[in-house]
Amino acid sequence: MISVEELRIEVDAGTIDTVLIALPDMQGRLQGKRLTGRFFLDVVLENDTEGCNYLLAVDVEMNTVDGYAMSSWQTGYGDFVMAPDMSTLRRVPWQEATAMVIADLTWHDGSPVVASPRQILKAQTDRLAERGLLETSWEPGQGSRPPRHLYRLTLTGREFVAALTPARADRTALNPHNRWSEA
Repeated sequence: MISVEELRIEVDAGTIDTVLIALPDMQGRLQGKRLTGRFFLDVVLENDTEGCNYLLAVDVEMNTVDGYAMSSWQTGYGDFVMAPDMSTLRRVPWQEATAMVIADLTWHDGSPVVASPRQILKAQTDRLAERGLLETSWEPGQGSRPPRHLYRLTLTGREFVAALTPARADRTALNPHNRWSEA
């Protein structure tokens, strides 16, 4: 993890020349933009950037998929705002002189793109927290500063486990090891 100030220093020194702004797509892949470090600092940091909503409406081969209300050939492919979550800024070890930041997605009116994986995860963790099933913790040995999101999820009680609904219809029974087994 690096701070914005550390990024400024490294861009000025030339040790970082590229910033990737990425979003997880519906398949969990990172999609986004490759920007010069200077452009990211001078423009994107203050004003965000845009990405095509097509990125959330494609299959694993990057072919458009019918049936999405937010993006299609019929309704058009618009843009959403990619707002960098600076708590995720880090060097990219597999690409020389590169840093990466994960973006939160909003529409141009500021409302969240609720179908984006980060918004889906946020909604799920908010619901778990409301029910008292989510505990946020950080241990000093995990780094010099607490991460923005670190969760320990505790699910307890037979009633709770019994109320779980299988994700697939063909997985309907719990085996003795608390894993779904084929029914």
